[in-house]
Amino acid sequence: MLGEEVNGGDPGRALAEALAAAFAGASGSGTERLNNFLSSALMIDDVNGLAKRRKVMIHQTRRKGQGRRGDALSLVLTNPVIEYLVHRHIRKTGKGRKEQILSYPAFLHILRERYGFFVDRAPPNMSVPSDVLQRNRRMLERRLRDLGLLTGVNDAERMKKIKGRYLAQQDATGRGDAA
Repeated sequence: MLGEEVNGGDPGRALAEALAAAFAGASGSGTERLNNFLSSALMIDDVNGLAKRRKVMIHQTRRKGQGRRGDALSLVLTNPVIEYLVHRHIRKTGKGRKEQILSYPAFLHILRERYGFFVDRAPPNMSVPSDVLQRNRRMLERRLRDLGLLTGVNDAERMKKIKGRYLAQQDATGRGDAA
């Protein structure tokens, strides 16, 4: 269905129609199947997952503490995800090349532009208090330092450098062949 040129070349519409057809055609509710799909794709509550489930109050009744509760999903950057993103962007681009030098502001720019993770700036058409954005920035910086991925001793932003923890196999052996 995705390979057909039915939607005038609009891949977003083709994907939406394929998903709608897939979830409506099987037994069970489409909403339930969509939730199962998203849970699997985001690996919710898994160690290396991209999202965590938390309980929230959906509808509050007059008496405090009573009401309908449900699940809310929060996207999280787990340690393995952070390590992957760092190593993905500092890796060598070819044989005999050096690792990319990446500053902390450049890493934040990559997270924002390539992955849509707005850590230190508000997403377009959204208002986020600056103190919340600064707290996010400091928390990510602290996590990078705790993982051994960020170096820099002063407060100059450009002097904070992202570095890898692992060597590629050819760096560890001194040759490009397997050990």
